[in-house]
Amino acid sequence: MLVQYKQQQLILIAKEGVEANRSICKMLSMAAGAVVFFAVALSAATSGDTAVVEHTFIVSQVRMRHLCNDTLVTVVNGQFPGPALEATEGDTVVVHLVNQSPYGITIHWHGVKQRLTCWADGAGMITQCPIQPNTTFTYRFDVSGQEGTLWWHSHVSALRATLHGIIVIRPRSGTYPFPKPDVEVPVIIGEWWQRDLIKVDKNFSIGGSFDDNPAAATINGKLGDLYNCSGKLFVCYSSDRFDNTWKRAVRTDPRTCSVYRGSRGQLRPGRGARQDVPAAA
Repeated sequence: MLVQYKQQQLILIAKEGVEANRSICKMLSMAAGAVVFFAVALSAATSGDTAVVEHTFIVSQVRMRHLCNDTLVTVVNGQFPGPALEATEGDTVVVHLVNQSPYGITIHWHGVKQRLTCWADGAGMITQCPIQPNTTFTYRFDVSGQEGTLWWHSHVSALRATLHGIIVIRPRSGTYPFPKPDVEVPVIIGEWWQRDLIKVDKNFSIGGSFDDNPAAATINGKLGDLYNCSGKLFVCYSSDRFDNTWKRAVRTDPRTCSVYRGSRGQLRPGRGARQDVPAAA
């Protein structure tokens, strides 16, 4: 009888242990469900204001006339410079590239930190093979924790001279480190070449000299009103005297600007650099 009593007692203890384990599992399951629900709710709350910024880049060749000459150039969407990418911190950027040019193309998003999306960095033959002619490719990356004025450009050969554009990533809060401007005007300083950029690059790659001497500088793709194309710039007489120097002037609309003081030092943006200059006109 004593043995039977102890067996029944052990069975009762075992049953109580099973019920206790079931209760614990149920509590853990409810807690896990609450955590998942909280995570989903938090994700919805934090990503509810983010957006997907989507563009289609069609790379093709067009003829543009500058300095009295037609030049065949490679551009995006028929524009020089290319289209601007505007996003807000935390957004996802999607760019569908359609290559209708005769060259392999990649696009590098200069200054964008590619977190877990190095394949979208666009560094030709490093993180990506060139996108072949008559093919397509989709770049997709997010700009979480990133703000500023950047730029995108071709990362194959010297085609970046005409394949480039601006990237503007605004802060999620909408605040600025200076008084909020009434108008934002991006200024892109570039170069205009009247030569085949592919040949220029190939000549350099085989050990030749690189003629770093473009025909003109550009501001937002414009060269300015230099002269007309009549073929007769001026009449030269034997009595005229010249000092044998070159001078190039571009007409501007003079304005008086009050520039807000920023960091010390002169404004010297180098190649590929950017600088935000708040000014009150």
